[in-house]
Order: sequence, then C-alpha cells, then structure tokens
Amino acid sequence: MQLSGNRSMQIKPLPDLVAYRKKITALEKEISKLKSAIAKSKQFNQKVELNQQLKAAEKELEWLFADGKGSN
Repeated sequence: MQLSGNRSMQIKPLPDLVAYRKKITALEKEISKLKSAIAKSKQFNQKVELNQQLKAAEKELEWLFADGKGSN
C-alpha cells in the first residue's frame, strides 16, 4: 500500500511514511498561516520577513516531494 504518492517511499517502513506525511502536513499548515499573515500585515518590513519564511517553507516542501526522503 502506497501512502506517500512517491514511488521511492513505497519500500519504507510504515513509521517512516507516517513521519513523512506529518512533516508534509505541518509544512502545508505553516505555508497557509504565513500566506494569511502576509495578507493581513500592513507593515512592509514584516511582509518581507514573512515572505522569506514562506519561500523557505515552500522550498522545503518542494524538496520533500522531489526527493521523498522526509528528513534533512
């Protein structure tokens, strides 16, 4: 049974798949919160800082999907 959507993860133990999925879910929530905070923020400097955090989180999420390792 494949839970990850990534074929290379198919041979990993179930606890690793669960941890991988939790990491992805946490990053998706963080990205959503950052986008919301950017939209609500009125200070340019704060928007820049939040946007940097957003880009880093999106890059990490992209890395997880591309590499399928689930850890740094």
